[in-house]
Amino acid sequence: MAALFCQSLELPAGISSLNCNTEEHAVTDVVGRAFAGDQTHDPEFSLNWCLVPELADRSDPQRVEITRFFLSFTVRQHGYWTRGLTLGVRGGDGELQAVCVCRKLDRAKPVLETLAESSSYVYQMASSIAYGRVPKLLMDDAQKATAEALERRSNPCQDMLKTMHKDHADAPHWYVAILAVDPKHQGKGLGAKLIRAVSAMADKDGLPCYLECSGPRNKAVYEHLGYEEKGVYALIDEGVADQVPFRELFAMVRPCVKV
Repeated sequence: MAALFCQSLELPAGISSLNCNTEEHAVTDVVGRAFAGDQTHDPEFSLNWCLVPELADRSDPQRVEITRFFLSFTVRQHGYWTRGLTLGVRGGDGELQAVCVCRKLDRAKPVLETLAESSSYVYQMASSIAYGRVPKLLMDDAQKATAEALERRSNPCQDMLKTMHKDHADAPHWYVAILAVDPKHQGKGLGAKLIRAVSAMADKDGLPCYLECSGPRNKAVYEHLGYEEKGVYALIDEGVADQVPFRELFAMVRPCVKV
């Protein structure tokens, strides 16, 4: 059904459905750069929290490597045609500029999703090792403490995202798992264009949309696109004493608009 659905998609001009079997690296490269941020562009702040203080320097290339690696699992879990969609915007030269990983779900945790996650994890690890895309930091004994801190933060962050999803979208909906615009192409309205395409599909299906975002600026952008804040959550590193929690993780829902 998913294959037929992808073949019959009617997308706005300039947006295409990507084949992650052949374009996964291009997709994850855009996501890695967008979420890691750089000296002049903000990161995705909940991911930035996961990157721990040792990786706070936005010029550190390890940030992009780790971000790309972590989020490759999300791309595979939600963006492959057997489960969902990966939409993209290209420049005139064919360069991928922005991507949106989205999926129509019956509930927050579909039946057999645990099995799908496990198989996806195994395949992604094998693929990353084969193509040399496992971050050096994760394999470097000299940076073992940093790698352990990354794991200590990333695991509860993933658990919190699952909790948020279940709290606010445990019914049929469209899920925006990732929206990423390459930093050098931000400010052109590409993200909004992709979100509106997902909203149109959801409205056609008579369903709401759900996503998570972090930081008041991103929240305001999604509110402008029809989303409503349904809950705010905090992230805390249990391994650090007297830590100030990150308290700007938002659950956002866009109600269905009848067409």
